[in-house]
Amino acid sequence: MALKGIDVSVWQGNIDWSRAGKAVDFAILRGGYGKTLDAQFQNNVSGTSKYNVPIGVYWYSYANSVSDAYVEAQACIAAIKGKKLAYPVFYDIEEQSIYAKGSVFITQICEAFFNTLKQAGIKKLGIYSSASPLSTYFDKHLLSKYDVWVAHYGVSKPSYSGEYTMWQYTATGSIPGIDGNVDTNYCYKDYTGNGTQSAVMSASEFLSNDAAMLSSISPDMIDAESIKADRELTAALIERLIDRIEVSHDKQITVCYRFQSEFENYVEVLKQCRNM
Repeated sequence: MALKGIDVSVWQGNIDWSRAGKAVDFAILRGGYGKTLDAQFQNNVSGTSKYNVPIGVYWYSYANSVSDAYVEAQACIAAIKGKKLAYPVFYDIEEQSIYAKGSVFITQICEAFFNTLKQAGIKKLGIYSSASPLSTYFDKHLLSKYDVWVAHYGVSKPSYSGEYTMWQYTATGSIPGIDGNVDTNYCYKDYTGNGTQSAVMSASEFLSNDAAMLSSISPDMIDAESIKADRELTAALIERLIDRIEVSHDKQITVCYRFQSEFENYVEVLKQCRNM
């Protein structure tokens, strides 16, 4: 069964999320465009959080070069820092000037954008574009690596023949709490079933980062003080046992062991000691 959601930006003005949140299953918020933050992004993040609407983010690209894509990625990372995202971060490719540069260029800017986000620990990533450009200008291998959000209006299903997880089926939707039209979507993947996005860190980073660093990852993610005690005594040993640690926004820990079977019990004791 498809989930129903909306994507919104400054063009929807001040949204009454107490009403809109009851009418949708999710919302994709425009984080920004180019290197500019969307003027309503923070308000929309606050509103969706208050009324428990799962969110993702899209970033509209104006990239004319690979370096532009890196700049857009850094702006996106700054915007979503500390935000609780259940849905992906989508790179929005719509500009004709980008299509005109061809599929190789589009692949280059997409990979530059996504690789930069991956380095920041963002795992859920996707591409947004209309059905015809997706079929014409995008490399199939690129599209196979990321979730695809396709736009196609006035049809029973998109003409795009590749796989997609979301379909923007109209730009003239009507939702309580929003004045005027709003883009409306179906989602065919349960993104919330896999938890929220995680911060990824090495074992030594997990043990040695101070409270300020941990808070910068997400203010409410970890009680940083709880992992400070005796960290100097265990950091060197733990680094040998654990490849990396992922801490989700709901404080769930995933430990990726170097030697899974041998050290599971030890790590369970460690987690209990750290009061996570």
